Order: sequence, then structure tokens, then C-alpha cells
Amino acid sequence: MQTWGSLPRREKSSAQPGCEESSCWPGPVWPPGRWLCPQDVPVTLYSDADEWEMWKCRSDPVLHIDLRRWADLMLVSPLDANTLGKVASGICDNLLTCVIRAWDRSKPLLFCPAMNTAMWEHPITEQQVGQLKAFGYVEIPCVAKKLVCGDQGLGAMAEVGTIVDKVKEVLSQHGAFQQN
Repeated sequence: MQTWGSLPRREKSSAQPGCEESSCWPGPVWPPGRWLCPQDVPVTLYSDADEWEMWKCRSDPVLHIDLRRWADLMLVSPLDANTLGKVASGICDNLLTCVIRAWDRSKPLLFCPAMNTAMWEHPITEQQVGQLKAFGYVEIPCVAKKLVCGDQGLGAMAEVGTIVDKVKEVLSQHGAFQQN
């Protein structure tokens, strides 16, 4: 294990396996038809398994705590209905929800809801979004357009440009971002 900043970093094998669709996903910013593989990403991606595999004894670092200390800002994008419900209820059963539960509330946490219109319009969703806002988290509202399921309506994740602009705005408010 190497470290990156104060975070553990998994070492990459010198002989990377071929890119198989089962371990890769479509890359929207890559040329059409190209699959994005973990070895193509220039940063370490952590999984739920890493949370448990990195911790062997009491003095070992705990990944979700290291991540919350390391980051200046947290962006959850997209935030689906399932994770929204977990976070609003305080459930922390995976790496993402553990980091959120341990998050330093003096640092910004932004979230971008994204779900089907029927899920978005359910009364519990408004309560759950309100709960996250009560925690001090910043909502980047969803938008109306054709959804992945084919429906037309409110619930699509905000456009990437909107998200980037909001992240820059929040970082500049916290003195952590300076434009060139």
C-alpha cells in the first residue's frame, strides 16, 4: 500500500488485465464506444471492500475517517433515492454513507439528487432533502428533461456545468478556490 497525501493508495499491478466490460463502464467524456476502465483513471477509486481490507488492527487507519479528513469538499453526484434515504436517516452501511456520516460539517457537502419523477415527487423525498439541508448540506437541484428511463419530467441530475459552477462558488466562499 502506498500513500497519496495522507490517504492509503492501492498499488497498481505492473501487468494490468485486459479491459473487460464487466470491470469497466461507459465513459461519457471519452470517445463514443470507448469503455473506461479503473486503470485508465489517474486517481485511486475506493470501494466498500477497501474499507474493510485496509483495516486489520486497532491502530490501522480507518478509510472513511481518512477520507473525511483529507477532502476540502464533498460532492455526492448523483444522489439516488436509496442513498438519500440512508443519509437522511443516518444509515451508514457502505463507504459513501460512512464518509457522509463522519463528515466534518464545517466543510461543504453538496448533493445532486437524481431519480425518476415519480420518486422525486413522493412526499418522503421532500422531507429527506429537507433533512440534508438541515444538516447544512447544499442541494444542487435536479432538472426536468428526458430521464434515463425514457420518462419526461423533473428528477434528472443537474447539468455538469451547473455542478462545476456551484462547486467553484462554494470553494471560493470557503477560501479554497482561486480562479486563474
